[in-house]
Order: sequence, then C-alpha cells, then structure tokens
Amino acid sequence: MSVLQVPPPVGTSGQFLDSIVITSSTNRQVIILGDPTSTAGLASVTTTGGMLTAVSNPTTAVSLSSSPTVLTTGPYLVVSASSGLVQLSSQITVAISSGVVTLSSATSLSSGTVTLSSATSLSSGTVTLSSAPLVVTASSGFLQPMPLTTGGISAFAYTASCSGNMVNVKGSPTVFWGFYALNTSQTIRYLRIYDTTSAPVVGVTTSQIIGHYGIPASTGSGGAGGQHIIEPYGVTASAGLGFNIGINPSATDTGSSTGGDLVLTLYYV
Repeated sequence: MSVLQVPPPVGTSGQFLDSIVITSSTNRQVIILGDPTSTAGLASVTTTGGMLTAVSNPTTAVSLSSSPTVLTTGPYLVVSASSGLVQLSSQITVAISSGVVTLSSATSLSSGTVTLSSATSLSSGTVTLSSAPLVVTASSGFLQPMPLTTGGISAFAYTASCSGNMVNVKGSPTVFWGFYALNTSQTIRYLRIYDTTSAPVVGVTTSQIIGHYGIPASTGSGGAGGQHIIEPYGVTASAGLGFNIGINPSATDTGSSTGGDLVLTLYYV
C-alpha cells in the first residue's frame, strides 16, 4: 500500500489517496465506502465474498447467489445459495410460489415457518408437519406413515356376557376407527356403535348410533364367523364412544346374547 498526496489548495494541508501496486506496471487507487459523517461504519470487503452487506430490514426481498441481487419489495420471497450456509432465524418466514428451496444438513431453522410448495425440493433432512397438514404429495419416491409410541390408536377388548352388553369405551370426544369381531354362535350377532358419553340405553338412544354392523354366524359346532372393519378416515364421536351387542337387526333391539358368543376388539383414538 502506498500513499499519494494531493496538492493542497491555498491555505490547506492537502489530502491523501491510498493506492496499491498490483503488478510491477499496474497501480490501483483504493476507495473506502462508509458513513460520510463518521470515521466508523465502513463497508467490509473480502477477497472471497466481495463487499458484504448486512440486511436489517425483514421486509426486503434478497436473493443470495454468486452475484447478490435485490429482488422486489415484500417479505423474503426467495432465499438460495450456491454454496455455504443459509441460517433462518425466528424472525424470518420463507415462502416461495415457484423455484426450489433445498434444505440440506447444513441448513438451520430454529423456529418460524417454511412453506413447501409443489415446486419445492427436499434432498435430505427432516420436515416436521403440524398437527393438521392439508396436503402432502410426492412426484417420486414414497411417503411412509410411522407408528406412534404414544397418542396413536387405542384398542378395547371385550367378550360378550349374558346381557344387552351396554358398554362405555370413552366418555369424551374421540374417533372410532373400526373393530374385529369373532362370532362363535350359529346365529348372527349385531354390533351397534354409539356417540355417547356413557353406556348406551338399548332401544332408547337410537339417534346416537353411528355404526351398525352384522357379525356373521358360525356354520357349525366348533366354528366361528368373523368381521374385520377399518374405517379409512375414522368416524367422529363428538360426545364419546360406546357400544352394545344385540341378537336382532332392529336399532331398538333389547335381546341378550349368550355369554362368550362374541369376542370383540374395538379401535379408537
């Protein structure tokens, strides 16, 4: 680095210009950008990144690439980088209507929102969906549901007794997912599912029936008939879940089964 003194006007001591020798025959003047009223606030320049700019206004749209470009105004519309690390803080929401946002193992999202559209690519890593995602699609590969260790589908096992078998499974809002039933008698049995906070009253609470199923009979001594039903999206029981086992198809049936003639497993959330 060398210094060139500018000839001073009359009555002044003059100013200085910095210059640098690039080659034996090439010199360049060095210019510093900064706050015009202060000796602080100078722009940073590096040999790898060029001039570095701090973006403090979260409503400015910025694209980070090999040649930084300022986009239109608004929120952060596109954030991309050809190399290095892009860190999203809790104050930044990243959403795109087109293009690609690739999340790698080096990308950190401490909190906030990432909106993934049909044009968004996830090469690796993990996307956590909220409790009520609207649509999840994939143009290739597969989406695999994973079993839960807690908070998943519950099972209620029951063996019929010599009564109307009026049973309350859950006394609060739930979702009925289906059942498996084995009928050892030689006559058909009927399983009625109720939306109720307590045990259903046979022949009375017919308006609360949300499922009515016939369980096939055994074809002979020592045999059994079975029925396995899984509701693909579940059936909402807004009050609670109960059931009873009858011997006639009528919703007001009050008949009693024989003890042990029906073995039932009920699935619910």
